[in-house]
Amino acid sequence: MRTFQAYDKAPWGEEKTNVPQWILDKYHPPIADMAAEEDDAYPGCVIRIAVPWDPGVRAEHLKFIAALGKSGIPGHPALLGWYVHGISTSLGEEFWFTRKAFDNLRVAGMTATLLEECFTERILAWGRAFGPNAGKLAWVGSGWIDAPDGEWEAYSKMGERIDHIALDGGLGWRGGGIETYNQLFERQGQSLDKDGHFVTDWNHPLISPKTDIQHQIWNAPRRYFGDENEICDVSKPWAAHMYRSAILRALSLGMKTLWTSDEAVALDPAVSNFFNLEAGKTGADAPDAWCWLRETECRHGIVHFKVRDFSRGLHLLDWPSCVTDPAIPFRRAPQWTDFGEPIDWTARTTMLLRSNGVACMAFEIADDFARSHAHKRMKLMVTWLDTGCSWSLSYSTGQIISSGTDAISIGAVMSPRVKAINDERIKTTTFYLPQFPAGGMFQ
Repeated sequence: MRTFQAYDKAPWGEEKTNVPQWILDKYHPPIADMAAEEDDAYPGCVIRIAVPWDPGVRAEHLKFIAALGKSGIPGHPALLGWYVHGISTSLGEEFWFTRKAFDNLRVAGMTATLLEECFTERILAWGRAFGPNAGKLAWVGSGWIDAPDGEWEAYSKMGERIDHIALDGGLGWRGGGIETYNQLFERQGQSLDKDGHFVTDWNHPLISPKTDIQHQIWNAPRRYFGDENEICDVSKPWAAHMYRSAILRALSLGMKTLWTSDEAVALDPAVSNFFNLEAGKTGADAPDAWCWLRETECRHGIVHFKVRDFSRGLHLLDWPSCVTDPAIPFRRAPQWTDFGEPIDWTARTTMLLRSNGVACMAFEIADDFARSHAHKRMKLMVTWLDTGCSWSLSYSTGQIISSGTDAISIGAVMSPRVKAINDERIKTTTFYLPQFPAGGMFQ
């Protein structure tokens, strides 16, 4: 929903989404240009807004939010989510923070403190209006504010604070850029470990029902957590790869909802259906665990780092005796996170031989998945490239032999060797495991 905007020409069409004229006539709020031709990716488009810190605009906006809360819409079962726009790096939403926009807004009275006050006021008002359905509110986040160097930190910290106010207030979240799947989503519960693996906090309130206050108190719907997978040009040779990458990254984050186009869904119907089956599941309630071995060279500003596998519940272990290297490069469209060439390495290969002359990869099942599925019959599927190297699977059964006061864990099982014929084809081999214990591992 777009509120309190006035424009000359906007990129989404000619339907005007203005502040009501009577508000402009009554309060005469300052009007600021948010996007102008010379600094805009959409030539000829100009968006003008009535600034949200104007006292009259603030008062009438709060009345609107309260009235909508009383309308019955928040509790309607057909309502999945309601976008609450904040500060965006996407032209068409409330703030498009180019430097020119920043300068125009500052002339119209903006300070970091004033901006924080009016957004905090709105977030809290939305939470009150939706009550037990506050989790349906999808906060779109603070985004990037192109402030001058001397003011950049103040505005960045302000953005962090209003994001936390939304999360602490029980709101859900709608990201904006899952198609740039190599970026880090820190405020949505992810971090990057020293080896470049994404680590998801499965206790984050956007993900876990145990930490979702409204869900616990009122048995309200789980918080909205999603994104928009905007693979815009499906004709490009890399479109299917990038669509699949974004889908699996969303699942590794624990997202519940994705907006995308029918054309994008058709790029990979199987992975599209996989998302529908798996969305919002954690290791404790998912029927499977998975890991896509991949790697990309990335940057954040001038900082260079690697991002590694997309996974949920199954993790590659970086042991000194089980070293792997990236394999099978895929060239795709450039992204702002790229360091160097826009390449995703889509597999890994073993290069280091152990003392017994055998190369290996080692994997660990996450504790929550292992506990939920301990001692059940498992199906393990391995997709591999046949380059002539035969291999086998070793896994632990976790059987315990007790001798006096000592307990010894044994029971490693080795599968028959999988024969390779060096035909350079990608294949999938399936293993059936009679039982798999909590804390078990594969090699």
